[in-house]
Amino acid sequence: MQFLGEYTLHTYLQLRQTGSARNVLMLPFQEVQSIFGDILKAIAHCHAAHVCHRDLKFKNMMIDANSRVTMVDFGLAVQVAPGQELHDSCGTVPFASPEVMTCSCSKGYEGTAADTWSIAVCLVELLCGLGTVESIIGLTPDDENNFDHIAQQCLLLCTDYVHQLVLSYSGKDVQGGHRNDLVKTMRGVFRENPKSRMSVADIGALEAFSAK
Repeated sequence: MQFLGEYTLHTYLQLRQTGSARNVLMLPFQEVQSIFGDILKAIAHCHAAHVCHRDLKFKNMMIDANSRVTMVDFGLAVQVAPGQELHDSCGTVPFASPEVMTCSCSKGYEGTAADTWSIAVCLVELLCGLGTVESIIGLTPDDENNFDHIAQQCLLLCTDYVHQLVLSYSGKDVQGGHRNDLVKTMRGVFRENPKSRMSVADIGALEAFSAK
């Protein structure tokens, strides 16, 4: 049986952040590249097989002693035909995309584009720490079942102000072309129109992630 890891990535990140001030013991960018690169490869493999995970979050990823990341819990995954729309709301706030939270029988969404949004949320949290996205979009306990409001708040991730805020929170070792690739990723994925989003393959082709 394949050994899937020692911790969920969520637990690993919690342990790394415990007792540390923001920007003091954040993950080095090289480690972010490695972890995010593994996530990209796993989801690219899924999407190549026309499989959408639909619940991408750190609690559904395992990290082993060699810092390799493996995807787990495919309970909400579905195989789709090219161009097929999905109509069931699933996933986890704040990782789920806005269109997933507001879908209905008459208003579907494209599963791979929704996965890509979730991956970009993971990138922001790897750079800036757990809970960053919830803080940015201003979630409160009263918002728990108000998905229309949450979806609208998630669109704050589409703003240049937030992209610059993420860069300011991320480590000082993120320099030059890598900073540009991070901005390209956020601008290319955090878009209200799912059809205009970058794909996982597009992100993986960027220099910041292509060699990882």
